[in-house]
Formats: sequence, structure tokens, C-alpha cells
Amino acid sequence: MDDVADRLDQASDAMTALSRDVSTLAVAPGAFAAQAAVASAGLGPGAFVVPGLPARIGQALHDHWEAVLDARSREASVAAARVAEMARSVRATRREYVETDEAVERRFTREL
Repeated sequence: MDDVADRLDQASDAMTALSRDVSTLAVAPGAFAAQAAVASAGLGPGAFVVPGLPARIGQALHDHWEAVLDARSREASVAAARVAEMARSVRATRREYVETDEAVERRFTREL
């Protein structure tokens, strides 16, 4: 059971790291801009063109992407906490089984 608890702890650590690393997937607002609109405005590849439908769509996509990353980060953090709690529960259960086995052994020994 200790092996299971150790693996759960490793999974929890990995999810905690993932919850921090998700933010590295963030992109600049211009990443979702329509390239034709950027090119026609004479701006460079990282620029974000504000006027027009393509720019509004690009901004909406960017906002959605940020919301998705934030949600996935929170979900990974919550899952990590739950898995860590499972590991603690497995260890507590193992201890309780050992204590019960020892108590039964002492009882049998006294009764014999």
C-alpha cells in the first residue's frame, strides 16, 4: 500500500507542476489576429490590430484562450490536492489495518 501512496504522491506532484506550467502556454494578444489584417495594416507579426471584425474575433479567441488556461490550471491544482488526500488516506488505512492486526494478535495471545 505504501507503493500506491507513493505513486499517488508522485501524481499529485506532477499535477501541481502542471498547474504552474499551464501559464507558459499563454500567448500575446496578437497571436489570434488575422494575418491579412496585420499585414494590410503594415504591422509586424506580433502586432494586434484593434479595428474590424477580424480583430474582435482575434481578441475574443485570445480572451477565451486565457480563460481556458486559467481554468485548466485551477483544475490541475484541485486534482493535485485530491490525489494528495488519497495518498494520505491510503497511508492512514494501512496504519489502521496494521493497528487492527496487532490488536487482534494481542487478543488472541491473551486468550490462548
